[in-house]
Amino acid sequence: MRMENENEVKIYKKKRPRFSPWPALSLVVVIFFIVVWYGIAYWHWDGPGTRFFTYIFPIPAVTVNGSMITYHDLLVRTKTLSWSHKSDSKIEDFLEQVMKTLIEQKVIEQLAVKYKVTITDEEIKTALQDIQSALSEKEFEKKIQEEMNMSLRTFSHQVIEPLTLAQKLGRFVREDKEIQETVFLRAKEALGRVKNGESFSSVAVLYSEDPSLREGGDIGYLTPLTLPEGWDVLLELKEEEVSDVIETNDAFTILKATWIVSSGENVQIRTQAIILKKLTLENLVKDAISVSILNYYIDGDFAL
Repeated sequence: MRMENENEVKIYKKKRPRFSPWPALSLVVVIFFIVVWYGIAYWHWDGPGTRFFTYIFPIPAVTVNGSMITYHDLLVRTKTLSWSHKSDSKIEDFLEQVMKTLIEQKVIEQLAVKYKVTITDEEIKTALQDIQSALSEKEFEKKIQEEMNMSLRTFSHQVIEPLTLAQKLGRFVREDKEIQETVFLRAKEALGRVKNGESFSSVAVLYSEDPSLREGGDIGYLTPLTLPEGWDVLLELKEEEVSDVIETNDAFTILKATWIVSSGENVQIRTQAIILKKLTLENLVKDAISVSILNYYIDGDFAL
């Protein structure tokens, strides 16, 4: 029996290194994503494959104050717009229009959060029913599919929900005294100048935002039947008398009855008006976009 010698040199066969496929696969994946990114960002790839890929991997098209609008959103909206126009146009033909709409919707969402304006499922459902009108749900769904290539659920999420939020936020903006304070103070300033002896016509030229400013605020004769909503105070004025600032749904107004013609029950009042329009949601969105941080991740000329 052979005894091992402690001083005997042991010889080990050198093992061949194993080949690992992972570095090569990782490189292929990286190259694949770079090619896809370049195709999306610069060539504006479109199609079922691209839409599926961007649905699984949310690739940003633009961020608005850090909030992302994905390329998938852009593709879906562009496809809908192309379908509704019965056009085979490519994404480039609608890119600017769709991008502008999506950015505006994102800003409206951010303003809604700022002013704590929310909508409920019931409000969305009611808005959908109003649009649906006399059609049954099946008929309406078929119409949406034919005209916009959308399911009723997608239509509700992508069209009705943003529209309902915008309408509710728009009402809030018109009614909020803090938002409208600047316009109201300007109307009070105009009234003060009239009260201090300046002619109504000259103040109207300086302050009014109505086309009638070119005529010194003269809007012609009004009768009880032709009075705009909220102008009932005009019927209580005497000749040459000026009203206080009147708040209506859309404006702050100062009225002057320059001449009253009465014939029995028929009354005609020659009227001058200084009309300052309230700030609208459109004004707020435009201002918000002008100071927003917009980071584009795709190539295009976007005029906002």
